[in-house]
Amino acid sequence: MKKTIAALLLATSFSAAAGQTTLILSDEEVSGNTKYCFYSNSIYDKVIQISASRQCPYTKTFSTDDDDE
Repeated sequence: MKKTIAALLLATSFSAAAGQTTLILSDEEVSGNTKYCFYSNSIYDKVIQISASRQCPYTKTFSTDDDDE
């Protein structure tokens, strides 16, 4: 049991250091020929632009290395 817990903690620390987070679609908005897909969780808010004819993916993985983008 201790080995399992240690392995889970180690795996979690590696994934946190990977610099990526997967966010869930929270809203979408259409403006002309552009659709804005809003993704968020308790820490991050991200927006992507796609063609209005496309669907926003339900989940999207973003890099957390450059939070200024």
